[in-house]
Amino acid sequence: MDIFSTRDENLSSTLQDDVLSRDSRYKQAFKNLNATLETREKAYRRKIGALAESLEVYADKLEVLQKRFESYLEVEAHRKAEIKRLKSLHQQILSSLQNSQWLGYYLDPGEGTLDFADSHMFDAGNRELSVESKQTLSSHYTVLIKEMMKVQDARKYLKAIVVEGHTDSSGTAVQNQRISRERAEVVKDLFASLEITAQYQLAPLLIAKGMSNRFPMMKNGKEDQSASRRIKIKFDLDTIQIEKEIDRLLND
Repeated sequence: MDIFSTRDENLSSTLQDDVLSRDSRYKQAFKNLNATLETREKAYRRKIGALAESLEVYADKLEVLQKRFESYLEVEAHRKAEIKRLKSLHQQILSSLQNSQWLGYYLDPGEGTLDFADSHMFDAGNRELSVESKQTLSSHYTVLIKEMMKVQDARKYLKAIVVEGHTDSSGTAVQNQRISRERAEVVKDLFASLEITAQYQLAPLLIAKGMSNRFPMMKNGKEDQSASRRIKIKFDLDTIQIEKEIDRLLND
C-alpha cells in the first residue's frame, strides 16, 4: 500500500511538473507571439503611415497636374478663339460697316469698299465739295470709324484707308485722271482734319487714289453721270501681320 501511495505521489508530482512546464512554455510562447504581433503591428503602422504620406504627396501632385491641365485647356480655348477671331476680322469689320448702311452708301462685300454713288458730291468738272457734302462726308466717316473701332484689334491691323475719287466719262482720259485724283485728295484732307482721325491716329493711313472714269455708275443701260462723280472708301487690313499672328498662336 505504501509502495502504491509513493508511486501515485511521484506520478502526481511528475504530472504537476509537466503541467507547470507546459504552462510556462505556453505563456512564453504566447508572450513571444504577442511580442511578434506587436512588432509586426508597429511595422505595419509605419508602412501605413508612410503610404498615407506618399498618398498625400501624390494627391498634391495630382492637384497640381489637374490645375495645370485646366490652365492648359483655358489657354488652348483662348488660343483657338483668337485664331478664329483673327481669321474672321475682315468679316467682322464688314459686319460693323453694314450696321451703318442707313448712311446711304453701298457696301461691296467682295471688295470691302463703301461707294457713295447716291450722294451727288461733285459738279461736272469740279473737284470741290459743297458745304453740305463736307458735312455729310464728315458725319458719315465719323460714324463709320466709330463702328469699325468697336471690333477688337481693328485699329491694330488696319493698314490703309483708301479714298478713291471717280469721274463721269465726259472729260478726256487725262482730265478725268487728274480731277479724280484731286477729288480724292480733297476728301482725304477733310478726313485728316477730323477729330475722330486724331483720336485713333489714322492720318498716316489715309491714301488718295484717282480712278478716272474706269468704274461708271450705270442706270437702265446708260451712265448716270451725277452718280459716277463720287467717292469710294476702302479699308485695307494688314493681312501679312494677321497671318504672322495666327502662325505665332499656332506654334505657341
